[in-house]
Amino acid sequence: MSFHLSTKERLLLLVDDMELIAKELIDNLAPKHQKTSTAEHTALVDLLVAKDEEFRKTLELADEQAKIEQKMDELRAKVDIQDREIQKLQKSLKEAEHILSTAIFQARQKLASINQANKRPVSSEELIKYAHRISSANAVSAPLTWCIGEFSYGMPGDYNIKLFCYRNFVKEIMNETIMKTERQFGNRDHYSHKKRPT
Repeated sequence: MSFHLSTKERLLLLVDDMELIAKELIDNLAPKHQKTSTAEHTALVDLLVAKDEEFRKTLELADEQAKIEQKMDELRAKVDIQDREIQKLQKSLKEAEHILSTAIFQARQKLASINQANKRPVSSEELIKYAHRISSANAVSAPLTWCIGEFSYGMPGDYNIKLFCYRNFVKEIMNETIMKTERQFGNRDHYSHKKRPT
């Protein structure tokens, strides 16, 4: 038997062999055309039985292969679904990688700027002077008493900023103290008013 053939080809070959053997037996059974002896006739019958047994085994093999093929088709369908999911995940990962790489690049630039700023610190007064120069150079209106080239006008220094913050802090404390005092005296007046006889 040729095992290199497919199951379908083997089944077709067995059917052809069985058909030839059956024709030979039928021809030998006829009394007019009896050409073979009893031994040859028995050999043909045994050969037909062997071919039939081989045919049944091949059919069982074909049935098993069909079941295996069905399972393989189911597995292929599952693999296709998982493959599509993997492709979606790969696309999402690529997008996330792009976003992260952009964020890392921007973060490195910010860190470089921070390091550069730490190496060359600038006082708040210098920043205010620089802002005042920009404002004076690009302003659309100015007080009547202001002259071109006068950079000191309206420019507060560190002392003025600290004084302003201190005044606001003192005002908040005084306001809280006054409110607490009013609450205390207001409650006393309320209780004393209740105790007075009418």
